[in-house]
Amino acid sequence: MKNINELYTHEEQIMIKKLQKDIQKNKTLHIDKIHTLYNIEFMNNFDIEELIINSCRNVVPKLNNQYIKKLIFNECVITDLEFILLPNLEVLELRDNQLSFGMHINQFTTLRELSLFSYRNLNLQLIIQLKITKLNLRSCSVYNIDSLQFLKQLTKLSLYNCYLFDISHLKTLVNLKELNISENKIVYLEPLKELKQIVVLNAEYNQIVDISVIKNHPNFSSYNVNYQTKPRRQDVIFANKLRDINSQMASLRIISKLHSDLKSKTYKELQNVDCFLQQICRINKQFVVSIISLFQELSTQLYCQDIQ
Repeated sequence: MKNINELYTHEEQIMIKKLQKDIQKNKTLHIDKIHTLYNIEFMNNFDIEELIINSCRNVVPKLNNQYIKKLIFNECVITDLEFILLPNLEVLELRDNQLSFGMHINQFTTLRELSLFSYRNLNLQLIIQLKITKLNLRSCSVYNIDSLQFLKQLTKLSLYNCYLFDISHLKTLVNLKELNISENKIVYLEPLKELKQIVVLNAEYNQIVDISVIKNHPNFSSYNVNYQTKPRRQDVIFANKLRDINSQMASLRIISKLHSDLKSKTYKELQNVDCFLQQICRINKQFVVSIISLFQELSTQLYCQDIQ
């Protein structure tokens, strides 16, 4: 591997050395919103414990650092972690990147906390090889969580908005103390009876029919459960469009009322009616477009619901 004098210009070397001195004071490096960050290898010898990279494009994730214990990549468009060697990494957070899941996450054998946000087709087999105690899979498409039953060391688990119907496999996670299963389609909470150590539960916005399991649980210090599903944003927008179109229908009712009364109008009054009708026609061109758009959206929503 080339040394620092071969990799960087004189000005860059000065900047790196200054950065090293600043980092030694707080052990944290936070890089935010740099359009192009091709090379992060200059951090290989930085004595830092936390590295946080937010909204940086074109990041080439090559890093070999024995000091880093916490790594966060948020919106960095990275696709793999193969060349990140962090032998003492304990906390990893990956939010909104483009990782495919075989992304060498199981190489972080010292990992204790893992947070993954908004990943599709997540392969949980890679996670169960780790010795993590805290796992956050917020808005990940996991569907089937049977692999999680092998993570018996978990004390904190978040499955927020993971498209779940069945949580029966969670009953083996006997060391769980905190659980978030909100924003899913869960009906029954019976498996939670086996989780004797759990003290905090968030199960709001599901389709739960019975909460007696929770009420009779001996250890719950905090729980949040309701019986209603939170309305989806697209449903609210759809309802608003219906309301707007309903108000435009009033103009059509006015036209039908005018038709029966035109014979009694004077010429001047008829001119005013003509102007009014022209305005109505302009409005109703938009109205027809709105109707077509609405029914296209309705058919799409119904089709998608049938698929799900």
